[in-house]
Amino acid sequence: MTTDMFNFANDIDIYKEWAHIIVHNQFTAEYSRKYHCCYVGRKFKCRYFHTHEEILANLSDRIVYHERISGIFSKRIRRLWLPGTFA
Repeated sequence: MTTDMFNFANDIDIYKEWAHIIVHNQFTAEYSRKYHCCYVGRKFKCRYFHTHEEILANLSDRIVYHERISGIFSKRIRRLWLPGTFA
């Protein structure tokens, strides 16, 4: 999650830059932190004032990615990932 949020906030591909560092010992991207990125989690067992669908309908222009946390992290976190960027 953290590297994806760094990508969203800086509008770069941090994985590509990691490869440049490994292969060429250089970080080539220009970054300016033109966005703010945050993480929002929702627990499935809780009831919220706004549904997930309402949030997406009202903030779809601000939410760059959303999905359920799966795999190894799901038992620990059990949340929905909704990072957003704000210029």
